Amino acid sequence: MEKTYKTTGIVLISRDFGESDRLFVVYTRDYGKIEVLAKGAKKILSKLNAHMAEYSLVDMMVANGSKLDKLAGAVLIKDYTNIKASLVGVALASYLAEVFNILFAAPQKDQQIFDKLVLLFDYLDENINLLKKLELEKRMYQFIGEIMKDLGYLKKEDEIQEGNILNYLGRELKTAQFLANIS
Repeated sequence: MEKTYKTTGIVLISRDFGESDRLFVVYTRDYGKIEVLAKGAKKILSKLNAHMAEYSLVDMMVANGSKLDKLAGAVLIKDYTNIKASLVGVALASYLAEVFNILFAAPQKDQQIFDKLVLLFDYLDENINLLKKLELEKRMYQFIGEIMKDLGYLKKEDEIQEGNILNYLGRELKTAQFLANIS
C-alpha cells in the first residue's frame, strides 16, 4: 500500500480517541472496512467535523500510520440528512453499522458489498418518511441476509429476521434494544 491513498466510503462509527482525536470506522469502496484516526477532530474548529459525520458518504485521503491510518482530508459527498433527522433512521443506521463492524474484521475489498450498502442508505434516506418502520426494517434484514450470503455465513435458502440474527453473529447487538423500542 502507498504512503497515502484516496478512497470513498460510508462513515459507520465515530468514537472519541484520546483528548482531542476521533477514530472512525468506514466501509470503503477500495479497501472494505478500515479504521482511521482523525487528529484534532474533537476540536471545535476542526475542518473534518462537518465532513466525517456518521452515516455520510465521503471521499477521503488517508495516510498510512504505523498502528493506525491517519485521516489527511475528507470531502462530504452525501449527508443522508433524512436518516439523521429521523429517530427510526438513526436506529436502523446504528444497527446496520454494528452488524458491519462485527461481520468485517480487517480490510477486505468488496466493491459489490460497498455498492449494495450505498444503495441501502439511498433507499433509507429516500423512504424514511414515507414507509413504516416495519417495512424499512424488513428491507434492512433482507440486505443483511444478502451480505451474509455473499460472505458465506448463510445458505442461499436462509433468511435473516430480527429474532434469528443473533444465531449467526454470535453475540447480542447493543443497538437491537434501541431499534426495538422505537415505534
